[in-house]
Amino acid sequence: MTIRAGSLDRRTLLRGAIATAAMGSFAVACSSPSSKDGDGDGGPKGEKSANNPFGAAANSTVEAAIFDGGYGTDYVDYTNQVLGSQVKGLKVKVNPVVDIAPQLQPRFVGGNPPDLIDNSGEDQIGFLGILDQLEELDDLFEANTYEGKKIADIVYPGVKTPGTFNDKFVALNYVMTVYGVWYSKSLFEANGWSPPKTWDEALDLGQEAKKKGKYLFVHGKEAATYYRTLLIDSAIKEGGDEVRLALENLEKGCWSHPAIQGVIKVMETMVKQKMFVPGGSGTQFQKAQAIWSNDQKALLYRPVAGSRTR
Repeated sequence: MTIRAGSLDRRTLLRGAIATAAMGSFAVACSSPSSKDGDGDGGPKGEKSANNPFGAAANSTVEAAIFDGGYGTDYVDYTNQVLGSQVKGLKVKVNPVVDIAPQLQPRFVGGNPPDLIDNSGEDQIGFLGILDQLEELDDLFEANTYEGKKIADIVYPGVKTPGTFNDKFVALNYVMTVYGVWYSKSLFEANGWSPPKTWDEALDLGQEAKKKGKYLFVHGKEAATYYRTLLIDSAIKEGGDEVRLALENLEKGCWSHPAIQGVIKVMETMVKQKMFVPGGSGTQFQKAQAIWSNDQKALLYRPVAGSRTR
């Protein structure tokens, strides 16, 4: 997940970057309903029940603008099967969107945003600019699933924190992504290589890659920031809470910590020794994936959250 720097204070932005397991894809509910046939206060209302905890009206429509990224939109389309069996005639109209901010900001300005937004991707909307038009999600958090379990009891601890702005809980992450580095087992076995466990081993592997006319890493323009996350994660793994807390609290000189500088220097060496496929700043991330998976031009790939090869 990428959060625009202009939409958050730098401490919140950094806190998202230093998470060792980052949760991606924000779902937000908007207070201006798409339906126009209601009572003027949140649209038409239905009877609240165990199957309809929020009182959605029968034969109504919920408009959902969903980021069409690595996860696609099928998971939201599926809700039509579930909701339609619980509330008579209720439909979810799914609108796949790639450039969230350019396409949806005019609707927020006009006061008619979609009912639900997956605010993700490179062009997501800054939360602080639309905060007054977002519904608070505390009641959703305390509601039960159709299996009878309270949502607050089945999600990861701290999930409300990244979606809380000015003490208002308005966004809920629904995907947990554990960041890693991809490699091809068959390619490594064919060349007698072992996946590197340290940066020094990665540097040595980069030299072996060059002998085969290959590169160590490849990245797409949307994924470049994930190498920053790799840097920070590696430093925290090396230096522990001392590094993590120093970064989160923006302590003076935190970026000079030996654990951080050690990784930066290795990455600098890799760049200087041309171990990255050139032109990454102009390469779309799915093309970068193909360079790694199909062309096998690079040995390692640091994927973006929700990435999948096609």
